[in-house]
Amino acid sequence: MCRSTPSDLARIQYEWAATYQELAAGRGGTTLRRRLLALSAASYYHPHWTARGRLPVPGGEAVDLAREDENRT
Repeated sequence: MCRSTPSDLARIQYEWAATYQELAAGRGGTTLRRRLLALSAASYYHPHWTARGRLPVPGGEAVDLAREDENRT
């Protein structure tokens, strides 16, 4: 089964994963926590999830992309 994620949602999920990694590394503090919260809300309430039978998945496909980027550096 092939997943079709809208590009704006994929970008939000990618930014969420990258922000989480920065926060976990001890950088940013309050600024990153606020950004993570805003990205979480944007992902959770994205119109893509209103389609029947779809559930939000934290990070989703973007987590894999963020890990790939991290491994390249």
